[in-house]
Amino acid sequence: LYLLQKFRVFQNQNKPLTKEEIFNNIWDYNETPNEGSLRTFVKVLRKYLGKDRIETIKEVGYRYVSK
Repeated sequence: LYLLQKFRVFQNQNKPLTKEEIFNNIWDYNETPNEGSLRTFVKVLRKYLGKDRIETIKEVGYRYVSK
């Protein structure tokens, strides 16, 4: 998963990624991201990695939780 690799690269250990950071730094420039696309992306990542690996930070964004 290319987006997963990029998500991990931009992820700081204790700092969640904001939606804007995800849109600006992770999303392909050939696509126009929106909230629905982001939620689908996170849902797929959670299915692939396990629900506990992507944490939602309400009103902020998401954080990758390493094992």
